[in-house]
Amino acid sequence: MPGEPLPVLDAYDSPRRATHNKAGERPVRKNHRLIPGRNFQRLDDFDQVLEALFGPLPAGMLPVEPLV
Repeated sequence: MPGEPLPVLDAYDSPRRATHNKAGERPVRKNHRLIPGRNFQRLDDFDQVLEALFGPLPAGMLPVEPLV
């Protein structure tokens, strides 16, 4: 919701690095999380993105036209 902090992501696993280090280990990637796609909401156009980020758009604003 606009104006609210992001949810805590500690419950999600951290991915491992794709390549091994010199010791042959694949360390955990810092500051990365594996978040399932079902936790995201599909937004079909830019107006929906703006409303999701900033709340309802002001009245009288024209919708964003797609580029051709």
